[in-house]
Amino acid sequence: NRGTTINLVSLLLLGGQWSGKSLICSVVAQEAVRKKLSVGYYDYADLYADLSGFDNREKQSDYAEEFTQKDLLIIDGVTHYDMRNPSFSIQLDRIGRARIKSGKPIIISAYDGYEKIDGRPGWSSLISSCFKITLPTPLAPQPYAS
Repeated sequence: NRGTTINLVSLLLLGGQWSGKSLICSVVAQEAVRKKLSVGYYDYADLYADLSGFDNREKQSDYAEEFTQKDLLIIDGVTHYDMRNPSFSIQLDRIGRARIKSGKPIIISAYDGYEKIDGRPGWSSLISSCFKITLPTPLAPQPYAS
């Protein structure tokens, strides 16, 4: 509708490989740093590993604190791993709730299937608070013929 305003706080960038998700996240992070904002940039695979076990409690507490304090958070490469992991679900819920309570923006880049992640209400609320942008996914670059 013409004249409708959108209050953009957080973004969900959805697309396949080569769609530009990581590039957009990097450019936004650089601009935020230039403006003297604190930025947390997390690769989802690393986040998954750190939040998955009960032996990483100190690191998990650090994440919860960072998710509350950073001016901008970026989680890059969110994807669904087809395995049940109760510890991860609990911690993902915890950091999701922390970010929502902070009222600060987050950018999440994700692949198809991200909605299957069992992150409980905190993660689900965080995802649903984002303005979703679906990026076109081009064909992967082909090597030059020799």
